[in-house]
Amino acid sequence: TPETEIFVVVDILVKKCRNTTLSTPIVNWSSHNMSGVSPCLPTGPNETAEHGQMPATALANEGRDTCLDLLMSHVIEPRLGRHELSVVVDYPASQAALARRHQDADGEWVASRFELYLEGTELANGYDELTDAAEQRARFADDNAERRQMGLGEVDVDEHLLEALDAGLPSGSGVALGIDRLIQLALGKARLEDVLSFSTSNC
Repeated sequence: TPETEIFVVVDILVKKCRNTTLSTPIVNWSSHNMSGVSPCLPTGPNETAEHGQMPATALANEGRDTCLDLLMSHVIEPRLGRHELSVVVDYPASQAALARRHQDADGEWVASRFELYLEGTELANGYDELTDAAEQRARFADDNAERRQMGLGEVDVDEHLLEALDAGLPSGSGVALGIDRLIQLALGKARLEDVLSFSTSNC
């Protein structure tokens, strides 16, 4: 697939910058069989958050994607790419954003995107571009419906994007690679500010 081809290129680039030939394990979201399950729901009556500071029921009313984002950023991400490159694929279909969706080996709909990690840091985010205007409009509508349900204001629909899709935007894939993060890791710096010429703290 296009996003797989892009990942291979990024994988080679990062390894050359790190001067390493380490393997790159694949972490598959869908393999954890979390479809339809809210990770914010407690599994036992006395369950608490990881550090015991927040009851497990505190997030029970949050949406599944909010809970998945918290789980990913606070539990999974810091453990990814330890002494090796790790790539996460097949994100939940609800987190496709502007990416296409496809069915995995189990028939579940997942997002056609990947993220690359090294030493707990996200280095790259790539995906296969959605070019279906009708599906994109439906996603915008679903997002606003969810915002209304949460008591939030609606976000203006990007009509320019939809018009471009209607006009026949060609298929394409892309990846955003954090060059500053790559330099930080390649030089063994502890902070991103150490490799930025104009970091916020220096302005």
